[in-house]
Amino acid sequence: MRLPLIARFSNGSVHEEETFTQDVSSSGAFFYVDMEIGGLRQIELTLILPAEGETPADIRVRYTGRVARLERSPEGRLGVAAAFGSCEYLAQA
Repeated sequence: MRLPLIARFSNGSVHEEETFTQDVSSSGAFFYVDMEIGGLRQIELTLILPAEGETPADIRVRYTGRVARLERSPEGRLGVAAAFGSCEYLAQA
């Protein structure tokens, strides 16, 4: 499922990038970023779930977790597999 997300990596300093999921499940997500994250392993992902049915607006869900795997695409982008730890539904704007 391709969903918009905001990825925040931290390990003292914070790096943030907007991107899209390539794959998402109940335990984690895989996505590509253009930045180098080096040794940053703590992650916070805010997924934006589209409105559907009786839900009038998009829903934002924040997951915290860790980087489980990194892999380079043939185009040179960095693929990130993130394992979810905790989840929090965010208030609508």
